Amino acid sequence: MRLILVGNFGVQNIGDEVLREYFLHTFPEHEWSVVSAHPENHNEVHRLPFGIRSFFRPWWCTVGSIARADGLVFGGGSLFTDIESVKAPMLWWCYAAVARVFRVPVHLSFQGIGPFRTSLGTWCAQSVCTFAKSISVRDAASLARIASWLTKATPVLTFDPSMKEFSRVAPTKTGRRLLLLPRSNSTEIFLTAATKLLEEEWDDIYVLLMQPTVNDKKHAERLRSIAQKNTVTILEPKTVSTFLETIAHASFVLTQRFHGALAARAMNIPFSAVSQHENDKLSQITMNTDIRECLRLVSLGEECLRTALQSD
Repeated sequence: MRLILVGNFGVQNIGDEVLREYFLHTFPEHEWSVVSAHPENHNEVHRLPFGIRSFFRPWWCTVGSIARADGLVFGGGSLFTDIESVKAPMLWWCYAAVARVFRVPVHLSFQGIGPFRTSLGTWCAQSVCTFAKSISVRDAASLARIASWLTKATPVLTFDPSMKEFSRVAPTKTGRRLLLLPRSNSTEIFLTAATKLLEEEWDDIYVLLMQPTVNDKKHAERLRSIAQKNTVTILEPKTVSTFLETIAHASFVLTQRFHGALAARAMNIPFSAVSQHENDKLSQITMNTDIRECLRLVSLGEECLRTALQSD
């Protein structure tokens, strides 16, 4: 089958690239075209236009790819939420709208739905979910949000599939190594927690930037200045394997990145995940999270997608 994989790919976010690799490796029997902000490979296509600059890129080729596809898969991540910007759910809604025009089945796979702060963001998500051929959500909060929506497909509770990839990596701890994972909008709570940890004795201190934006780098430099006499190494991993290798060598991880928390838990490395707001996805990952149960739920999500694709 020819499938279109839609997600926040090509923006130098390691967490999203983990999801991209997961789908390509787990479902190799299908021919995938990946929607990317910056296509580099032969199987990647441009995003649909959502601004002046993107309008002059060959987005019409993407429309053609969707028209010829046997299915369109929204692959993992928190695509349908307007917490950071209402433009996000609007953008992803456009892909579903194009797919509906050409009668291409839409699948929401391992999705995080919400939270929402606007009625427009909610409407975009509900509109896509209503007509989706299959729906699997990665957390109970997402399942609760769409429980009252009249969806054609029965939503399946699953878990972030990155856990499956991370659980294959063995930790290789060497001494006391502190790893800090900020984000561009890291909160003062995170910085306060980091400051406390930096007062302790460590053999090595690393700041890992999963998406090295200008603000991410500012936070990294701030952490470096807080450390004062301690040497802080700032890392910008370009590949998933480099990211996992860095996590594997840590003895403690402080993160405000979801996939940083998942990787640490999968490798059984002590960590603390600092939530951005109450009941967000980070608040659901602790050292008590049952890895086997997570992997069981991932299998349910895989079965949900495979069954739906076979019936197309």
